[in-house]
Amino acid sequence: MNFQCIQNDFIPPLIENENREEYLDCLNDFQINNDIGKFALFLEYCQMQSETSLECKKEIKMKSFNLIA
Repeated sequence: MNFQCIQNDFIPPLIENENREEYLDCLNDFQINNDIGKFALFLEYCQMQSETSLECKKEIKMKSFNLIA
């Protein structure tokens, strides 16, 4: 999902199933009240989750590579 508040970043937000209800609430609040603050904070949080997930995957790959080499 690309959204204006995060469109310049390369890593998309990871919206996990357990956060789906909060995502929909924030999105609904933004669409009804035209207040992007809560939605933007939620997307930033999800984006940090994506970055953390990618870092873990990189670390696992490097450890696997080091075991093979």
